[in-house]
Amino acid sequence: MGKAIGLLLAVAAIWVTAEIYTQGADNAFGGRLAAWIGSGDASHERRGSAAQRAGSAFTHAQEEHEARQQALLPE
Repeated sequence: MGKAIGLLLAVAAIWVTAEIYTQGADNAFGGRLAAWIGSGDASHERRGSAAQRAGSAFTHAQEEHEARQQALLPE
């Protein structure tokens, strides 16, 4: 019985960790953990995880580069 409870707790801990890692502390579990964790921005606006925000910034930088390149080098 003890092994089953230990395994269940381990699976739950991995699931919670994966949720926070993929969605960020502000968005995990619908933002319910944001205030409890002490997040400075406890709003319910979806920001994404650190990886998602980095990807978004990279995409935005690429789009700006393409716009500048088109302005400087018209076809």
